[in-house]
Amino acid sequence: MKILLVEDEESIRFFISYYFRKKGQSIVAVNDAESALGFVCREIWDVVICDYDLPRMNGIDFLRKVSRTQPGSVKILISGYSEAELGYDSDEAGIDKMIRKPFNAKELVDCIKALK
Repeated sequence: MKILLVEDEESIRFFISYYFRKKGQSIVAVNDAESALGFVCREIWDVVICDYDLPRMNGIDFLRKVSRTQPGSVKILISGYSEAELGYDSDEAGIDKMIRKPFNAKELVDCIKALK
């Protein structure tokens, strides 16, 4: 399974990357959506995990772009806000699931398993 993680908070990026690498998964972790778009253009991803609150482009807009080019990938939005607070349509944005911060690795893994 190939995972792309977009998270600007270093500690969360490290935690998620470490966990999946330890489980033998292939993961690329970047800190902004612009960098991630380059990876999306060059490779196919099984799972794309993206934080909502990113500099210059929020996670919803990023995952909307991913949905257009990689409709088969699982797209997960992580945020400290609730879906109601963000006010987005998950179907329109192509987001498969939202996980609210704080979360643990088991929640993330269970979410991916349920969606794959």
